[in-house]
Amino acid sequence: MSSAALRLSLRGHKAAVACITQKNDFLVSADRDGWVIVWNLATKRPRAIWKAHEGHIVTLKLTAMGLLTHGRDLHIRFWKDPPMPQCEEFPVNSLNFCNVDLVSLDLEAALLVTPATVDSDNFDVYKIRSNGATVLRVVENFSVKAATTSKSEVEEINSPELVLQLRGNGVIMRLLFVAQNLLFVGYESGAVFCFRIDPDVRDRTKTLSGHTPLPVLSLEYDPCRHELYCGSASKKLLRISTKRLEDLSENGVETPCNEECDSRPRSHYGLQNIHVTESGFVVAFWDGVIKSFTTDCEPKLVLERAEETIQALKFESIGGPTKKSLCLYAYTPGDMIQGERRALSVRDRSPKEPLLFVGYGDGLIRAYKPSFV
Repeated sequence: MSSAALRLSLRGHKAAVACITQKNDFLVSADRDGWVIVWNLATKRPRAIWKAHEGHIVTLKLTAMGLLTHGRDLHIRFWKDPPMPQCEEFPVNSLNFCNVDLVSLDLEAALLVTPATVDSDNFDVYKIRSNGATVLRVVENFSVKAATTSKSEVEEINSPELVLQLRGNGVIMRLLFVAQNLLFVGYESGAVFCFRIDPDVRDRTKTLSGHTPLPVLSLEYDPCRHELYCGSASKKLLRISTKRLEDLSENGVETPCNEECDSRPRSHYGLQNIHVTESGFVVAFWDGVIKSFTTDCEPKLVLERAEETIQALKFESIGGPTKKSLCLYAYTPGDMIQGERRALSVRDRSPKEPLLFVGYGDGLIRAYKPSFV
C-alpha cells in the first residue's frame, strides 16, 4: 500500500475535532468544547465561528431544516445560514456518546431518532416540521426486546444464537437511517438491529451479531451500492447488502430476505469511523491509522500523520492532546452560491477535486489528495 499526499491544513480549533461535514463548497467542523467553524476553503480561513454547545458535540449533520448539532449538554439545535443564528432547540438524552440521526420525509417534515429520554438502552423517534413549530414524539422508549418477542418477527444474519439470548444489549452506541422508515441501531453488546418504522409501527427486525460481545463504534451506509458497513472495538468489519430490506420497506411485500454478509478482519483494533467514497471506503482506527479500501474490501492506501516541521509543544506528554485521527469526511466540491463567489478573489482557489478531510485530537484538520478517496 502507498501513502496519501497532503493537500491543505486548517487550524482553528483549540479542542479535539469531533465531527466534520460540508455545506456547498464550505467545510463545517465541530469540536469537543462545543465550537463550530464554517471554513472557506478558498482562503483556508473561518467564515463563521460560534459556540453551539457547552461541551462535546456528538452529531453534526446538514439537513433541510438547517445545520443539526447535538451536544453532551443534553440539547439538539438547528442553525440557519451563517452567521448561524439559532433556529430551534429541544432536549435529548446525551448521557452516553450515541449520535442522533435525521431522515427527510418530504420538503417540510423529517423523522429524528435519539436515545430514549428515560433509558439509554432504548430509542425515541420524533416527527418534526421544517419551521420547528411542531415536534411530535411518534415512538417512545422503544426496546429491542419488544420487537423480538416473537421469533417469526426476527431474521438472523450471522451467529444468531448470540443475539437471540437477549440477555441485555447494553446502551445504544450508533443510530443510522438508511431509508425513510428503515433504521439500524448498534448496541454496546455488539448486536445491530434493523427496525422498520411506519412511523408508529415496528413490524420486522433484522439482526447482525458478528461483533458480539464488543461494542459497535461505527455505522455507515452506501446509498449507491445499497450496503451497510459496521465497525466495532474488534478488528472486524461487517458489510451487508440492504437492497432486499429496502425493497421490502418500499413495497411492503413479505418476501424472504437473504442479505449478503461479508466479514473481513482488519489489521488494527477499533474501527471508530467509516466513510464511503466513490471508489470504496475509508476507515479510521483507534491507533490513529487511516486506511482506504476498494469496493472489494482490498487495502488500497494507508495514512499515518507525519510530524510537523515546527513543533512548539510536545503533545505526547502526559495530559497533552493526542495527535491521533478522530473523524473523517470525504469532501466533494459543490456549487457555491453567487454571493460567495463574488466575495472571493479573482483567482478561485477552492478545491475542485474530492478530498479526504481528517480531524485530529489536537484540533488540526488536514485534507488529502484524491488518490486517497
